[in-house]
Amino acid sequence: MLAGIKEPYPLIITIPHASNRVPDRIRPFIGLSELDIYNSWDLGSEELYSHLPVMYTFVGSWSRIVVDLNRSPRADGPRGVIPLVDYGGREIYRPGFVPDQEEKEWRLGTYYWPYHTKIEEVVSQGKVVGLMDCHTLNGIGPKKAPDFGRKRPDVVLGNNGGPKGEETPELGQVTCEPRLLLHMADILSSLGLSVKINDPYPGGYVAVHYGRRLRKRGGFGIQIELNQDLFTDPITGEIQQDKVMGMEELLREFLKKLSQVL
Repeated sequence: MLAGIKEPYPLIITIPHASNRVPDRIRPFIGLSELDIYNSWDLGSEELYSHLPVMYTFVGSWSRIVVDLNRSPRADGPRGVIPLVDYGGREIYRPGFVPDQEEKEWRLGTYYWPYHTKIEEVVSQGKVVGLMDCHTLNGIGPKKAPDFGRKRPDVVLGNNGGPKGEETPELGQVTCEPRLLLHMADILSSLGLSVKINDPYPGGYVAVHYGRRLRKRGGFGIQIELNQDLFTDPITGEIQQDKVMGMEELLREFLKKLSQVL
């Protein structure tokens, strides 16, 4: 890695669940309500992460119920790359309108591969030292989550490992050196945020797939989740722009401090 790098930092930021948009050609097949569709995205993720001073930012354009950019292209089943149920376990499609194989391939070619091809090109060029796959999460673990009913920390960092970033037999190779991940957690803690590592989420496809490749050449990949309670109204759940701006400044400071050891 580099010592004392400056803006724009040689990092990739990915925001795969930034949108709740559904293409017009697909919307008639969807059985979910507008509220269910709205709740399927990572609220506030584009506002929080997309303006940070990094070399490359890739923002998802469509809802994860259409195609989940944070899944392997080979991931099948109800929660695969073309999901059949939403995060709450509700069936996405009206009876008789479940996507067939031809439709799945069309969606991969239209929505999935263009996004990942861009990331692939940047990773292959060797110009970046790390990737941060960026998300937001509910303040309390929802029903289908591994931490159902638990109050969540301000930040969850994931490197596909255990509670201290260590490699585990179940998950295999980590995507970021444990020492670096713990340093990231220390920086965030120094900024007044509570942090957990790999709990409840150790990292999805984007962080693992590209992170392992980056790590082979001395880089890293992580998943970062910010608690939506940090930037939403406690009554209405709506985004509060002043809080978003405050969180963005914290993230800028985090990157500045992190750059001193990269």
